[in-house]
Amino acid sequence: MNKKFGIGMYVFFALIAGLIIGEIIRLSTSNQELLVNIAEFLNTISGLFMRLIKMIIAPLVFTTLVVGISKLSDASALGRLFLKSIIVFIIGTFIAVIIGYTIAEIFKPGIALAGILNNTISSTPNIANGINLKSFLNEVVPSAIMDSFAKNQIIHIVVFSVFLGVAGVSLGKSVEPLFNIFEMFGKLIFKVTDYVMRLAPIAVFCSVCAMIVQNGLGVLSSYALYLLEFYLALAILWAVLLVIGYIILKKDLFRLIKTIADSLGIAFSTTSSESVLPRVLEELKEFGAHAETVGFVIPLGYSFNLIGSIINCVFALMFIIQLHGYHFTNSQTAIMILTLMITSKGIAGVSRASLVIIAATLAAMGIPETAMYVIFPIASFTDMGYTATSVFGNALSAAIVDKWERK
Repeated sequence: MNKKFGIGMYVFFALIAGLIIGEIIRLSTSNQELLVNIAEFLNTISGLFMRLIKMIIAPLVFTTLVVGISKLSDASALGRLFLKSIIVFIIGTFIAVIIGYTIAEIFKPGIALAGILNNTISSTPNIANGINLKSFLNEVVPSAIMDSFAKNQIIHIVVFSVFLGVAGVSLGKSVEPLFNIFEMFGKLIFKVTDYVMRLAPIAVFCSVCAMIVQNGLGVLSSYALYLLEFYLALAILWAVLLVIGYIILKKDLFRLIKTIADSLGIAFSTTSSESVLPRVLEELKEFGAHAETVGFVIPLGYSFNLIGSIINCVFALMFIIQLHGYHFTNSQTAIMILTLMITSKGIAGVSRASLVIIAATLAAMGIPETAMYVIFPIASFTDMGYTATSVFGNALSAAIVDKWERK
């Protein structure tokens, strides 16, 4: 790809091309059977992209979690700091989950779009009837890890990765060479992920074109509502974070925002929180936070404090559930959100990470991955908002933990 444009720009071009070409195809013939066949072919191409995403999920989660945990070898010395960071992260995550779920339940964006996509929705009510707390707990612990890798059972892989990472910490330098290999393999997987995500514009073009071929441009109004409702959820999350930040940091909150403003702008435009990691570290030191605290909390937050990504995934999953007519009880919804929180750990540096997280959560809940095709057209627009939110959430968490430590 031309380095002059980021992948987000190519996705935008693909989106526009899909809209135009899809409408041209739709208007060029009145043969509905032909239009359906064209849409099915285009969806097949999008399906190949989904298969590529499924291909990288297991090794990606495994390597990032194992290496990330093994690098916390100083956690015993920084136990207090670790505990405080996790407390702040958990509070932020629950706030994001509650806001995302509540806004999706109030406005029900999936139901609005379902009225337009009547001929593409295959409703499968009560798909999660067999999912309950007992079955979830029984499925958490793997019985054969290689079988879990083969079947892409992400929760099993997360559990195994945590045990392996903790064991690596306890054994220390004697197993350091092995974990260095894991780290190198992780870098290789990240590169493979980068290659896969470069194909996102093709998937977006095919998905958007197929949708327009079958449903026309009228579908755009519901997508506009989806974006407005999602950004409303983000605005509420920001308001809550600002209130909490002001209560704890007082007027220093405004100085923090001013200090990291450039990084927030870069994160919004590039949709990459990883790209601003070095800047945020330096800016927080400039803000006055202790280097030791910042150096510990920010990298840890990139795995455990993805509040922007979490609210995006909760909103998208509720949208998919509503759109396809799936029926979840309250307990099943809670299990889905818990699964989401587990599958989201360790992949903050992945471009379009939300697609990977949503795919893994859908698979864990027994929902076909094809159900997420519908969010392809707007993924880039939501990515901008939630990426900047995650960066701000991490910076605010570091500032709060630093002040807590000073006291």
